[in-house]
Amino acid sequence: MLKAMIVEDNAMYRYAVKSILRWEDYGFEIIHEALNGKHALELLKESQVDLILTDISMPQFNGIELIERVKLFDPAIKIVALSSYDDFHFVKEALKLGAEDYLLKHELEPQSLQNLLQQVKTQILRDRLRNQDTSITASSLTCLKTDLVSKLLLGELVNAKEIAHRAAFIQFPILHEPTVVLLAACMGNDVDMQTWKSSMEACLVPYASTEYYLKVVPITERKMAIVISFYHEKSETSMGVSAMQIASELASCCRKDNRSFAIGVGSVGYGLKAFSTLYQQAEKALYQSVYDSSKQIYIHPLLFSSNVNTNEGMGLLGQLAQAMRRGDLGGVETTTEQFFQLLYKGQPEMMDLRKWLIDLFALLKFTSLEKNQHTDNMADWHTEVLRMIEELRPLGELRDLFLVQCKQLLHQSDENRRFSRKEIQLALEYVHAHYAEGISVVMLAKVLNLSANYLSNIFKHETGLRIIEYINHYRIKKAKKLLSDPSCKVYEVAEKTGFQETSYFCKVFKEIEGRTVTEFRRNAGVKNLLE
Repeated sequence: MLKAMIVEDNAMYRYAVKSILRWEDYGFEIIHEALNGKHALELLKESQVDLILTDISMPQFNGIELIERVKLFDPAIKIVALSSYDDFHFVKEALKLGAEDYLLKHELEPQSLQNLLQQVKTQILRDRLRNQDTSITASSLTCLKTDLVSKLLLGELVNAKEIAHRAAFIQFPILHEPTVVLLAACMGNDVDMQTWKSSMEACLVPYASTEYYLKVVPITERKMAIVISFYHEKSETSMGVSAMQIASELASCCRKDNRSFAIGVGSVGYGLKAFSTLYQQAEKALYQSVYDSSKQIYIHPLLFSSNVNTNEGMGLLGQLAQAMRRGDLGGVETTTEQFFQLLYKGQPEMMDLRKWLIDLFALLKFTSLEKNQHTDNMADWHTEVLRMIEELRPLGELRDLFLVQCKQLLHQSDENRRFSRKEIQLALEYVHAHYAEGISVVMLAKVLNLSANYLSNIFKHETGLRIIEYINHYRIKKAKKLLSDPSCKVYEVAEKTGFQETSYFCKVFKEIEGRTVTEFRRNAGVKNLLE
């Protein structure tokens, strides 16, 4: 808890500042109340504070003199000036002397004081981090982060405010991101934890990227926790797949080191407070090895225990997302049928079925957001899907509901293609005529005699796509026609559709179509290539 002092000769204002909100809720404890600047300096000799709120006009050392003295005494102390309208001209001098900010007494409100306390707290913590002991070294920060994760996993930190305070102090890189915890146990008699930890961290190096936050934390002499947090992933099924891939990589690493081991994999949770629960899940999964020692990786039931081929299911969801983005209703219907056939075949348990269906219906939300549209009947899609699952409604009804919503969404998209803005129609005509050339937003804006920002904003609003996205979609549409000719080389198709590099063309093609150029050519019939 940070320490604060109020310096104000007027008892009424002193009480107002102290009681207008609960300072403890924002990380501060008021330990001193001073009647004037001289009194404040005496109190500072008794105990240090982090923040001083001081009136400007006071007898025996006014606020200006106090600020000057305090900054000589301890420059790290943050000072905020309290000012009335008639002495507002002193504020400039206060800020010049080092005051962080000021508050007008007659405009003092809980929200303004709350905002100020949050800003000052952030600055204090940053300064501490920057200056503590010649600044905290990288190794020290690593130790502090490891200690925080360890305490969270073992349930030694449960207070949300304390967790947030510690995380902010060491600039912990995750706060609310979805997370999975793995717990690895080594069965050997001679376990060198440091060597084992280093080996595990080396295995995780290929996964260290902007997609994941990874942390290896020793728990006991034989147990190691691995925290996997996802920065951008939205699908819990995808998170489960990634966690299993990482668990498999760690298992392979242990086998290479000739270690006897087992790994428990928990489910997905959100936020730092969930770490303890996720650890307990991984521990329960690990204990399955007591009853069945034939495996090396054990999964908590909440992650997924589905008989559905995960890679195939995720692949179909990816194809479905691309078809919805293109407005390809035929592709949506075909892929939806394939997806539900996969569910019928696998017959996943209720928890797993719920995850698959939520991931499916979430595509409606994501697509509508991209297109700046909405499906009226599915405003609360999540509740509706869960209700139908709880009522044990036939799977076919959920399939039909999804298709109805898709048709409504894509029908809205078709109507929006009759664009009312002349600028958009002209932009589309230019793209259709020059898609094989190098087109940029700036160039297109210049052709239309518009500013680039204005054109980008109205284009996204009208079409639901950014200009570059639309250009790429149109180029891929043309590329599919060219690919119907087996004699046409991929690099030739890329050149003819405006892509300067074949590798970039292939990347964009897979992002939009959900499959590679090779797969498209191999699986699609020539008659189905033309749109």
